[in-house]
Amino acid sequence: MNNKKFLSILLIVIFLMSIFSGCTKNKKELILGTFENNKYSNDYFGFTMELPEDWHIATDEEKKALFNVGKEMLVENNEDLVENTDSSSEGIFHLVWTYKYPLNSVEDFNPNFLCTAENVGLIDSIIIDEKDYIESVKTVLEETGVGYKCGDISTEKIGNKDFYVMEVSLDYQGITIYQKYYLKIVDKYVLSYLLSYSSEDEKNELTDILNTISFEE
Repeated sequence: MNNKKFLSILLIVIFLMSIFSGCTKNKKELILGTFENNKYSNDYFGFTMELPEDWHIATDEEKKALFNVGKEMLVENNEDLVENTDSSSEGIFHLVWTYKYPLNSVEDFNPNFLCTAENVGLIDSIIIDEKDYIESVKTVLEETGVGYKCGDISTEKIGNKDFYVMEVSLDYQGITIYQKYYLKIVDKYVLSYLLSYSSEDEKNELTDILNTISFEE
């Protein structure tokens, strides 16, 4: 199986976020966060998280390459959705992308945990809060032609913060891929976590990572 092609499907949801993003004229500097051993800290958004020591943390070059592959694959399925997104994608900051296996592995599936922040400060639309935003993402996912099946939208706590949550699934080459997408608007940025897995054991591993997230009081 072409694992890079497989990963690109999972990144479509990240690319779709850029459809709603806007670029500020005087963009406030975003603190991308720091890694110390297996601990990630982000002072701007006020949270820390711990990653498994043996998981692969994607480099900036790997993030860019995978993002572009995801974009190309989406164009193949629905070109109309992406024709005006090149500039808006500049508003997305890829904070943490971590995978259970190296990106060149030949595993059937590579469970992963992605954290991104998107600048929505100048959105010129009716999207005004987390629920509106996630409902818009749900609508676009269902229109991609890729085959996403979206569940109901709910809320969950991560640490001491309330996040909107949506679960989606996708059947691809004999495997059902599941994703759980969390988001919250923080200071005009959509802070999101995306868990991608193909089994209950993988989901539990990713949930263990999610449970390490701690926000400042």
